[in-house]
Amino acid sequence: MGRIDNKQIIVLISPVVATLFCIIALSHIKFKPSLSPVEEGLAGFSYQKAQIIRRQPIAVPAIDSPIRVEAVSPKVGFPQVPLEKMAPLEPEVEMKVSFILIYGGRKVAIINGMVVKEGDIFNQSRVAKIEKNRVLIKDKKGERWIGIE
Repeated sequence: MGRIDNKQIIVLISPVVATLFCIIALSHIKFKPSLSPVEEGLAGFSYQKAQIIRRQPIAVPAIDSPIRVEAVSPKVGFPQVPLEKMAPLEPEVEMKVSFILIYGGRKVAIINGMVVKEGDIFNQSRVAKIEKNRVLIKDKKGERWIGIE
């Protein structure tokens, strides 16, 4: 083993000396308490010490709503055009099944050119079941079977 020179001794001892210096410096610094005596008393609060047996109802005077609603005639500000003319309903898309594949546990169909499987959502409808020659579609109108073409 080689001999330890002065530089190596300084490198080994300097962290110890710095730590001791920090400990001594911090012990002489007086920090302001983080909580006032009143806050310390509140921090030790518990319901058992206060002996709250039962709560009494508190009478609350009438409280006005912070929201002011102005009385408006129901016809003011609304267009006189029926809603069907402003936002016509989307025409119902006819669904056509062009292909069904059942292989093992996988069931896949092609409806209107889209590949779907059981449980998929398609045109706001859910593909509920795929059989060898038809597909069950469920939507807000109900359920219907679509045969393969």
